[in-house]
Amino acid sequence: MEQDASPMLSSLISESQHDPGSTVIASKAPFPAELLLMIFHNVDDKDLLSVALSSKAVHDEAITVLFERDSQRPHTETGEPPKVPVWAVYNDMMPTMKRALLHGGAKAINERGHARLGNHTEPFTPLCYAAWVGKMEFVKLFLEHGARIEEAEHIPTTELMTIPLLASVEMTALGMALMQGHTETAELLLAKGASVEVGWEYTQGNVTSLAYNALHAAALHDNGDMIERLVREFGCSVTDISTTYQGHLLPIHWAIFTAQGAVNVQRLVSLGADVNARVGVFEDGTPLHWAIHGIPMFRNDNTTRATAAALLAAGADINALDRQRNSPLSMAVYLFQGPIVSFLLNWGADVHAGHDETLVRAMELIPRYPVEREVRRCFRLMLGAGAALPEQAVEMAWEMGDDEDFSEMLLAYYSPQEGDE
Repeated sequence: MEQDASPMLSSLISESQHDPGSTVIASKAPFPAELLLMIFHNVDDKDLLSVALSSKAVHDEAITVLFERDSQRPHTETGEPPKVPVWAVYNDMMPTMKRALLHGGAKAINERGHARLGNHTEPFTPLCYAAWVGKMEFVKLFLEHGARIEEAEHIPTTELMTIPLLASVEMTALGMALMQGHTETAELLLAKGASVEVGWEYTQGNVTSLAYNALHAAALHDNGDMIERLVREFGCSVTDISTTYQGHLLPIHWAIFTAQGAVNVQRLVSLGADVNARVGVFEDGTPLHWAIHGIPMFRNDNTTRATAAALLAAGADINALDRQRNSPLSMAVYLFQGPIVSFLLNWGADVHAGHDETLVRAMELIPRYPVEREVRRCFRLMLGAGAALPEQAVEMAWEMGDDEDFSEMLLAYYSPQEGDE
């Protein structure tokens, strides 16, 4: 067969070299698997990947050849990491992955490959990538073939934009599964002996400290009863401290970051979490300060109010002050979050808590362009609830000169005090 195939092989290789997309080979499928393997062993990696992605009829054989190459050459030979295991996960190629592993590719299981996430790629170990996307069968397969369960990987940059707490940290497969809400995958990893120490801070390539554990990661998503299990069965605690660029955070702070904040706050409170805990983060504010002025993954009025309501229902101090004497209400004003200001006032927030310069400081934050509706609303709500309006705020409004209606509104609320000229 080898002799009969030679003319076709030469022809196809020649055509593929003139066609960087290598759709030539795919278009001439189907061929016997043996012939395809012979052809693919003579095509470079870039073209072979194009072949693999261009036709389901040939992608299994093409990926198998790529995987064999990756597993046989040192990581430093080409300067590029092995690719196939993460490709297999991305494309749901379980049969191909199994065949490739049987052909001696297991040693590539712990090498990083670039996986596609949206419009870009990120480096992942195959196990971490499978855990990240919740492909439990791949996680199981990789563990059976020697994947290191405690191998840690950087969080995708797409997530760092929404969860900056995770910067400069590497996370194990368990942490990734929990963070993404893949509870069944997390259950499998725990059953296989994964440590609950999932996040490690790295400096210049060296581990410097444990950054956070599985309970912090689980609080980022709705993982069912996993939060309770981690506390009751795996030794995690609601008082466990995590180390982030924002400072020290408790699991309840992590819960507040998400759309599931209210649910996870309730779960953590039922396990003993302190809704008024202060650990030095965010000017030593409380979790309620964090909920109002944090950087939630899904910032919107409904989730903020739901999370704040869960904290308040559990006993959070609505008038607690941080070290700058800011209350949660004053923070909402500084952010011009009208619906949140209204919500807190309805819960009984004191407009005089802390200091009486809230509206002056808010005025300083107004950009020098026509005052938007939410700014007006915040001022009207605060003034209607009896907030002090120093003369300085009125003067600042007139000096801005961009919105006379806004200035006149403030003037209507302003009552000169005795001694004012």
